[in-house]
Amino acid sequence: MQILFTNFAELDEHRQIADITDNTYRSRRISRSAVTSTCRTLSEAPEECFLRGAGLTLPKYDTTLPLMRRPRSAVYFFLLCTMSVILSGMALACAPPPPSLSPFDEAVEMQTRVYEGQALSSVEDFRENSIAGPRHIDPDRYSLRVTGLVENELILTYDAILTRYASTKKLARLQCIEGWDVTVLWEGVLVQDLLEDAAMTPEAEIVIFRAADGYSTSLFIDYLYENDIIMAHSMNDVTLPAELGFPFQLVAESKWGYKWIKWITSVEVSDDVFHEGYWEQRGFSDVADVEDPFLS
Repeated sequence: MQILFTNFAELDEHRQIADITDNTYRSRRISRSAVTSTCRTLSEAPEECFLRGAGLTLPKYDTTLPLMRRPRSAVYFFLLCTMSVILSGMALACAPPPPSLSPFDEAVEMQTRVYEGQALSSVEDFRENSIAGPRHIDPDRYSLRVTGLVENELILTYDAILTRYASTKKLARLQCIEGWDVTVLWEGVLVQDLLEDAAMTPEAEIVIFRAADGYSTSLFIDYLYENDIIMAHSMNDVTLPAELGFPFQLVAESKWGYKWIKWITSVEVSDDVFHEGYWEQRGFSDVADVEDPFLS
């Protein structure tokens, strides 16, 4: 007598047939331990070998049968696989998005590193030495005031400055009195364009720049014009990050770094040639040429 089963689960479900199996073992005097030992020797699947030892057969089911006509174990396996795929998809859909880069890290990643064959310093090469830490300025609430000895005082938003005035690019080296320096591709608006738009009066001699952190410094108007000095909004082809002066930093070429004021909020035209800024009040040279000592 030969009986067909798919696995031991169906033997458990059909007690009557299982009793026949046990009787077969008893009638043929085949011990379960002997069959198990033989299975290990023949390297057969345990359930297949176990049934074969009892004179039974474990057939392969026909995969061409409709799903509901296949053995119950095959249906269970199919449902299990389907649920696994669905749950895996749900897990991926619910996974949190990767963290976004900070503006500074994005600038580091996106910056230009070579300009006209010359290697540029990195955004990361700057050192933090401001008087009160980086300023984080909202561009939508920012305004630049151009005041003092002018006929037309200006109050300009960030977007208005970028759209109203032409941009100028230049390669310039910043030298800090601390002993480090960087060479960067700067882009910004000419200070003289702002001054001409405001229409300076004949008495004007210097421009006093003030920043969001309370810092200030001044430069002669002749110097600003002769050197095409810009207020930079970008460096190495990326927008200035907050740590480096957003929205505007002065690019004071050939001057010590303390003249490169960041976070500019005010441009005041004055005739006070003896005006002293933050570091100038503390003994630093007002001229600040890099060829000369920075201490007065």
